[in-house]
Amino acid sequence: MVFRLVGSEYQEITPNANGWRWSQELDLYLGIDSGKLRYFTANGGLIPTPEEAALQAQLELERERQRTEQLKEKLRSLGVDTD
Repeated sequence: MVFRLVGSEYQEITPNANGWRWSQELDLYLGIDSGKLRYFTANGGLIPTPEEAALQAQLELERERQRTEQLKEKLRSLGVDTD
């Protein structure tokens, strides 16, 4: 259950069709995903945890590194010095 302080009383925030509850203070939905409390955007996008965001950044860096190596290899095959 999620509550909002209205005046001097707490009132429950009614869930939407997904079971999520809108937080005006956070400008986000609060809901359960895979058994954990998570935040969702107004459009329903899942906000990544700091750990998920770090992992995604690492994966993107690795993909970029691989692309750079592929481009260097292609240039070398064309006789271009990449060093």
